[in-house]
Amino acid sequence: MNFFGAFSGLPLRPLLLAAGAAAATASIYTYVKRSEDTTAEPEDTTEGPDTEVVKDQMMKLLVSKIQLQDRVKELEELLCEAHRDCDLKSKEKEQEREAHSILLAEKEEMIKTLTHKEEFLKERETHNILQAENNDMKKSITQLEEEKDEMKKSITQLEEEKDEMKKSITQLEEEKDEMKKTLNNKEEFLK
Repeated sequence: MNFFGAFSGLPLRPLLLAAGAAAATASIYTYVKRSEDTTAEPEDTTEGPDTEVVKDQMMKLLVSKIQLQDRVKELEELLCEAHRDCDLKSKEKEQEREAHSILLAEKEEMIKTLTHKEEFLKERETHNILQAENNDMKKSITQLEEEKDEMKKSITQLEEEKDEMKKSITQLEEEKDEMKKTLNNKEEFLK
């Protein structure tokens, strides 16, 4: 059961205030109990109804603290997974960039070859045979340009995914930091 599922629609501030009030109550109870222990007679071991309420609240605080610790651990795992995914996407993007660079170099080389062949064709009588090769080269260039366009689209998509992952990582880090603050506040109140 996800502890935060029940509170996902509630604002965080009232929850923090409630937790703070419970922690303050626990602190007051501890202070009063200590002062009663020093002034009370040894036979006086009765517990009033307020003691049960305070104990119940302290127990709820401890459960809440444990659940928060579990949530922080879960968020840290999610953050690690997001970092791994981001690294993987970055590596894929780099590989595609390298492939894109290779294709561009091949395209430039093919364009140079095509230009030389066109000049050569003008000087030769076998223009028809070489023209067929020229057409094949143009088809290859068109195909390479289509592949280049697909690569550009893929790189753009990967960059968008990377940006989204960075936003998710930032959001998870902020949520983790907020939970750590809440956890630290609860731990201070429990002391």
